[in-house]
Amino acid sequence: MEANDLLQSIDRGLDPLGSNTKQLIYWRMLESHRVPSGEAIISDPQALEHTIEEVSGPRAVRIGKLIAREIRKTFDLSIEETDDVVTAIEAAKEHLIY
Repeated sequence: MEANDLLQSIDRGLDPLGSNTKQLIYWRMLESHRVPSGEAIISDPQALEHTIEEVSGPRAVRIGKLIAREIRKTFDLSIEETDDVVTAIEAAKEHLIY
């Protein structure tokens, strides 16, 4: 799997937020890290989790679970190792080919 597969999984998990909110999350990731949002997400998944919390408030946990589910499906991971967005991204990174 490649980094793009991981980013597409995250993108699908953000779909329920709508395109405007999804773009706001990516913009905030870019602003806070000064690197493309995809690079920021892979290098600092905690920042993605924090940004989702800022933007979506009480829905953040649910959105994180949706992202984790998409990552599990793409990377064929178990729920035990990928319960939230941060652990899912970290587990998926172990399967990336750079």
